[in-house]
Amino acid sequence: MSGPVACPVNIGPRGRRRRLLAGTGVIILTFAAAAGLVLGHVEPKALRLALWLPLFLGLLAVLQARAGL
Repeated sequence: MSGPVACPVNIGPRGRRRRLLAGTGVIILTFAAAAGLVLGHVEPKALRLALWLPLFLGLLAVLQARAGL
C-alpha cells in the first residue's frame, strides 16, 4: 500500500477568504430566518425544514474554505 495521495488545491487565498465570508454570511442569514419563523409563529414547518439546504451549503462553503479545496 502506498501513502496518502496529495489532493491538488484549486482555490487560492482570495477565493478561500471569499468562500469563507460567503459561507459565514449564509449561515448567519439562515439562523436569522429561522429565528424569524420561530418567533413569528409561522405554522408550516416545511418552511423551517427548507432552511436546512442553505445551512448545509453555508457549512459546506466554510469547510471547503478551511480545507483549501
